[in-house]
Amino acid sequence: MKPQTGEFVEGLRNRKTQKLFICLEAASSPGKVRVINPDGDILVVMEELFDLEPVEVPLGEVERFFTAEQITCWRTYLTDEAER
Repeated sequence: MKPQTGEFVEGLRNRKTQKLFICLEAASSPGKVRVINPDGDILVVMEELFDLEPVEVPLGEVERFFTAEQITCWRTYLTDEAER
């Protein structure tokens, strides 16, 4: 899994709840990934919680797939990363 760049946002579908999480990047620990949950929290969780196939969401359609909290957190994350 890679950081978000380009024309798509990578989403990961939780196997249990079927909710879509924004994938930020692979975490520093093997088998873990950094995501934004539907409540807008950044979490580091086990990859096995998600379907194997990521969902590519076009940038113009993020509002259809992700919550307002996720989008706000994602935009803040991108701004913070750009300032580093």
